[in-house]
Amino acid sequence: MNTRVMVAIALLYSADTAPAAVKPPLQVIDAAAATQVAPLRVAAISVVDGTIVAGDWWDFAGNTHRAPVWCGWDAYGRDWGVGATANAIYGNYCSMGSPGDRHFYGWGYNCPLFVDDMVNVAQPGALIDEINFSWTWEGTGNCDILVMLSDVPNVCVNGDPLLFPYYAGLIFSFGPLPGAPGTLYTSNFTGLVAAGFAPPLQSSGSGSYLVGIGEFNPVTGSLQMQPWPTQSLLWGSKSMMTPPFNAAPYIEGVGTHDHQTWDDDNPADLHFNSGECYQANFGVCPDPLNHMIAFGVALPPTPPCPLVTVTKNFLITGPANGTPWTWGIAESPFGGPLSAHGSNPGVTGTVCTLATALVNDINAYAAQDLFSPTALLASMVSCTPSSNTAVVQIIASVCAGSSFDLYTGNGNVDPTCLVPAWPTPGCIFNPEIVEIVPGGQDCNENGEDDVFDIATGASADVNQDGVPDECQCPADWNGDGFVNGLDYNIYAELFEVGDAAADANADGFVNALDYDYFAEHFESGC
Repeated sequence: MNTRVMVAIALLYSADTAPAAVKPPLQVIDAAAATQVAPLRVAAISVVDGTIVAGDWWDFAGNTHRAPVWCGWDAYGRDWGVGATANAIYGNYCSMGSPGDRHFYGWGYNCPLFVDDMVNVAQPGALIDEINFSWTWEGTGNCDILVMLSDVPNVCVNGDPLLFPYYAGLIFSFGPLPGAPGTLYTSNFTGLVAAGFAPPLQSSGSGSYLVGIGEFNPVTGSLQMQPWPTQSLLWGSKSMMTPPFNAAPYIEGVGTHDHQTWDDDNPADLHFNSGECYQANFGVCPDPLNHMIAFGVALPPTPPCPLVTVTKNFLITGPANGTPWTWGIAESPFGGPLSAHGSNPGVTGTVCTLATALVNDINAYAAQDLFSPTALLASMVSCTPSSNTAVVQIIASVCAGSSFDLYTGNGNVDPTCLVPAWPTPGCIFNPEIVEIVPGGQDCNENGEDDVFDIATGASADVNQDGVPDECQCPADWNGDGFVNGLDYNIYAELFEVGDAAADANADGFVNALDYDYFAEHFESGC
């Protein structure tokens, strides 16, 4: 079947209300199993008198250029945290079984043409250097993919999207691709700026995109359907994930989208009728769904605010038990540029081994961050194998007035545990981690904050008052600076009646252990 996409011709749209098609039930497919392919050539396209006209073709075969890219708009689920080197570090945002799991309508469903909206692009007007896309291809033959951009929002009330003014477009030619039911492809259309074909994102920050999958005929200026099913996979923006995955530290991709989409499937003929504008909110995660596509830009984002440096310290207890872990760091309140995460298969050894592994993981991630390799730095402050404790310091650049939080996950799970401040029990982390918030006091004048001394076990704090015991005199019960009979009499009276104040060792009970504790210090003079 040969059908022309005449973007400016109203005759291709039936204004009559067509019966809405009942789509097949959603199914899950692992996009990680897709075959990675690259276009053989690419050309810019425009619409002239209703016909798609391709410009000069650029030989894309063998292209290895992949410049640093940042997220322009994302419904693909890509990890943008380390720019061009990004891979899914963790990403099972919707608990579907695998980080690569995505939605689609099952084998045999055909939708060779669709239009969807893109809202709140990261950098309006920035040049697109990379487009990420995944699709099914159930036959063997030439495959061309057309992508066009419009400033018009994609909503049903705006009518036939083929009549939208598309200000820019590209067509990617893959040549013959082998396919059959079960064949899945993915591609990163990259290096567009270097090739001189980079279209800009919508200058208004919102609009829509059109994608057609088939075989382009440059003579007739038409995209022709192939006689087998094809469809885009389905995903959505991270801001529309199920909580807590729509918040820190998970948000990296940017942009949102509406719940309406145009799908050419009733029938699949490269035309649109009024019955082919669908609601895409299925109550799944993410919700609503969008076609699985992302646009990367070559322009690094401008920090949304003046940046300041924040330093935090974290106490790790060990020894390392070999359990895998994950970690995430995000600005708090979220909204600034800081977002980092990683995973580790687990280490064994002393607590020093564990702390070193975490420090190395954070610094390795930060070194790849194309936005600012120096915005995040971790170091080990101290390590004491005898007490199984280590202190790790993290320094991060955040928006003025903000701070940052550390999240961890125990095992091969997403890092959803917000590391609390000591003495609150910490997150389980090979085996535990807490934040140490300095109190600003150093009563024993050892150069360390008193909270550090107590948290790491360097100082005792039997009465749990936050002051190292060596800075106090437990036998000076009345606090007058002297140890004498007055202290003994006061304590003895409290002890005899079982008063809670006589719990000298702060274990929650008043018994002989408390009396012995007081007597020992009384006899020693403090």
